[in-house]
Amino acid sequence: MANANHNIIKNLASRLVKNQLKIDLAAEEQSSIINNHDSIQTSSRRKVIAVIGAGASVEAGLPLASRAVTLLKNEMFVNRAWDQRVFNARLEELEQVSRLNKNEFETVMLALSDVNSKAKEVRNYIAKLYNKRYHPILSNEILAHLFKHRFIDAIINFNFDELLDQSIADELKPGEYVNVLTDGDCPNLNSEGIYGLPIYIKPHGTVSHKSTLRFTRKDYFGIPIDIRGLIESLLSGPNVTLLVIGFNMQSAEFNEIIRKKKSNFDIFYISLGIPIPKPDLEYTDENESAPESPGTRNQYLIPVEGGQKDLSLKLQDLWKNVVNSYKHHKPRGVERHELIYNLFAPLDFKSNERSKAQRRRYLHDRTLVEIALSTAKGKGLLNMSVLLNDRCGEYYDLYSKDDPNHKTLFELCQDLGLEEIGYSRDTLRLKIPDRTMNDAGVPEVGIVIKNDFKNNVKDFVKRISKFLQSDDATRNIQNNFPLFVEVLNRLYEETEIEMSITEEKDYNKIYNKPSVIYTETGFRYITEKLIKNTQWDFMLVSAETGEWLLQDNIEKLIKNHQKNKVLSLVIADGAYKKDIEKRYGKKIGKIRELAWWEHNRHMTILVKNFEPIVSIYFARRLRTPYVTPVLLKDADSRVVFQYFVAYWKKADEMEYKWFSKDDLDQKGFFDSLTESED
Repeated sequence: MANANHNIIKNLASRLVKNQLKIDLAAEEQSSIINNHDSIQTSSRRKVIAVIGAGASVEAGLPLASRAVTLLKNEMFVNRAWDQRVFNARLEELEQVSRLNKNEFETVMLALSDVNSKAKEVRNYIAKLYNKRYHPILSNEILAHLFKHRFIDAIINFNFDELLDQSIADELKPGEYVNVLTDGDCPNLNSEGIYGLPIYIKPHGTVSHKSTLRFTRKDYFGIPIDIRGLIESLLSGPNVTLLVIGFNMQSAEFNEIIRKKKSNFDIFYISLGIPIPKPDLEYTDENESAPESPGTRNQYLIPVEGGQKDLSLKLQDLWKNVVNSYKHHKPRGVERHELIYNLFAPLDFKSNERSKAQRRRYLHDRTLVEIALSTAKGKGLLNMSVLLNDRCGEYYDLYSKDDPNHKTLFELCQDLGLEEIGYSRDTLRLKIPDRTMNDAGVPEVGIVIKNDFKNNVKDFVKRISKFLQSDDATRNIQNNFPLFVEVLNRLYEETEIEMSITEEKDYNKIYNKPSVIYTETGFRYITEKLIKNTQWDFMLVSAETGEWLLQDNIEKLIKNHQKNKVLSLVIADGAYKKDIEKRYGKKIGKIRELAWWEHNRHMTILVKNFEPIVSIYFARRLRTPYVTPVLLKDADSRVVFQYFVAYWKKADEMEYKWFSKDDLDQKGFFDSLTESED
């Protein structure tokens, strides 16, 4: 049975990987990246849809339907002294007249809502009962990670709580996905007949918008027609994989949509057992006879056993199989999510709501940890405006609203050992004892070099634990100290940039035929493919540090070029300049430096016969990790080439100098305002 379960998880992982690769790569290109590529299917219309039910939130202490009914009855009939006779009579009527099962959650909720027209009170209690958001669960964290990196096209969440909502909001910025709560939120198909962004749907509503809550069968069939149409569209196509997590498939409307589809459905359940859908999922259409090939409904079970945390362990196992499906170009890891879970999940899952003091401490401590993670990801160098617009800024805003005596974000950064490196509080760098000096004997103002970071990361973690406000979080950091150190080192090692794809793309207003690259896997593979397969004479690179050129596969491809001096660079940070010069030797033309606060255009341009023929370009302002790379050819590449020429000249003319507050001579400054320039 263990081997059977492993094979099912491996099968599901393979589908997720193929689904991600379809975004940027054709089937023949996928085969060079994925293991077991014989099973690659060429259809670009494959989809993976996750369907989430109450079982996914059990680990956070939220009740399943049966428990919710018990709590609700106690509240209404004991605490509020409702007349239970009216409820019982209505329940009997629903069973005998409407043929509804009086023991089902939806029937009980309908009967309760009808007692003396108390629907509003029922709605308010349900909203209070499921009012949870800031409790990270590893299964939700991994699911949000899969969603962000395009392994999953859409998530249909039937839960009222907002635990998964928050994990997704942590992973994706507004505009990077479509959040569908009302019919006005539904996206339109793009010119290629597909939805361009990941889609998150809550058909039964959410607690922060109580008017959207739908908890009876009558409500379910009142789902706005546009949302129903969106779900129908998502479930259409030749290859649809449903990943059903903790959902018992008792939604009549959802099942009816599946029943009327001729699509081939492969349904993977991560639950206690394979649910018995009501109604069943066999093809049916009252308006036509059953087709010869109505589509298959294959079902697979990944059983959840061994307690509430087993669901998280199953998703963790699924992710490991996803990673193992790649030969190379492996996706960004989930280590940061595992750390967040280990630090904060155990804090308070017994009560339904944290006290205000607990919440305040959590938000403060989560902000500190997010600063630490951003520091590692930025290789020791942070820009405050970027930090404020990332998940760190989101948690800081929540913390500052909760705590009237809050510190500024700058002060929190100082607590963790970050120091300002310039003439304003705009930029911070991890403080390193005996920090590296540049050739002029001045402390470096760019990234922290790898050895300096690794040698100081343990002290960094100790400093973080010193400033935490929650005793539980402090204890959890101590218990997970090696994991914290490992995660920070891993984040430092990974590429700084992340794909940030929004529906509105300025590229379409600037270039003739831009091709957006959606995934990091596609970005790395396409870059490598262009260098390998394009006939080029010169390669021009504008980059932050040029560290990516030190990858063995990239170095080998460029050094295979028959000519010397084929690679020239404009870099914003000289941390790896000497390494690049040493590794590439005679292949280097020139390397010029343009200070990173002046540098926001990143490009790789391949030139043939002095004419730019293909390029990859993205804007990156003030070290933000979020970029939208685009593949450009011919005339579009000539535009990017002009950017490079401008940078090349600018780097030659500008002095690379960072003025610090120590350079400020206040009296001398005012004297300079009145000095004669003769």
